[in-house]
Amino acid sequence: ITLSPGGEIQGSVVDKQGQPVKQAQGIVLPDPLPEIIPFYRTITANAAGRFTVNGVPPGNYKIYFWDGAKPSQFLDRELLFRSGSVATRVHVEKGDAVSVSIPIMVP
Repeated sequence: ITLSPGGEIQGSVVDKQGQPVKQAQGIVLPDPLPEIIPFYRTITANAAGRFTVNGVPPGNYKIYFWDGAKPSQFLDRELLFRSGSVATRVHVEKGDAVSVSIPIMVP
């Protein structure tokens, strides 16, 4: 058995003025959101608002960063459905390095 590496998502979290959001916390989830979530990653941006997520399996994802939401709320389906239309969509292929700028959302 050979395990192949996934892709990478890197980017920045920005506010309404396009300024970096320090230490923002968010999550990467499959898109569309399945009943049982087989893969997710929590993310914390650094002091410059940048983040990197390695080993992401190939597929479609949404990235959510909320202003003021706690990590314990990240898998709340009601919050996810309310935020789904403004979450950032990404597609990852094996070996890809996808770069995105993500606006922070209000829960």
